[in-house]
Amino acid sequence: MAPDVYEFRVAGLIGPVLRSALPELVAIAAAPSTTLTGRTSTPDALDDILRRLRNQGLTTTFILITRHDRWNRHGHPRVRAERPSPEEWKAPPDPLTGPL
Repeated sequence: MAPDVYEFRVAGLIGPVLRSALPELVAIAAAPSTTLTGRTSTPDALDDILRRLRNQGLTTTFILITRHDRWNRHGHPRVRAERPSPEEWKAPPDPLTGPL
């Protein structure tokens, strides 16, 4: 089974020392928080990551879980946005020149 993708948002910006304590996560810092992204294949692995975040004094403010089955083998989402119908493509009538 393919691993699920987890995104953790933590309060504050983390530096290289804390990043080195979480080598399996990719960190993107954007004040006032840091987003950490990685994959886990078991609930125990997720618990380990959460424990290590807590042990480092980080406050997790958001967690997003993307199930492995939502992605195809090319890494693209399986769910596609619906294409608008031709009626939706038409611009709404102009309130100044349209019928009253």
